[in-house]
Amino acid sequence: MFCLYFRSLLSGALALFVNLMPLMMLLSFMVLIDMPINPASIGAFFIVLSVGIDDTIHFFVKYSRFARKCDNNDEAVKQTVYFEFAPVTATSLSVFLSMLVLTLCSIHSVQVIGLLSSLGLAFCY
Repeated sequence: MFCLYFRSLLSGALALFVNLMPLMMLLSFMVLIDMPINPASIGAFFIVLSVGIDDTIHFFVKYSRFARKCDNNDEAVKQTVYFEFAPVTATSLSVFLSMLVLTLCSIHSVQVIGLLSSLGLAFCY
């Protein structure tokens, strides 16, 4: 989708890499502690992926706008980070804390979703 929107195979590959890294880190954590893949853990993967895609879209769209206005890529990147840091941090932190609260639940599968989602969101950030 990114390749079509930005008309760049490199942008699509970069977006794919950025969004798969937190999932691979989360899967590595699960293997490390010998946690099985079950519906709760799959749900956590979807939550992490959706927040990661949302953040990536925000950065890429803003970068695309600044790249057209700025003379060089370095300035476009600086402007993008300057304008997107606070909104992305606020949304990621609020979802992270919301998922962390789920670890206090007495239902084990909800605890797993909360733990894995919050950990995956930390990897996203």
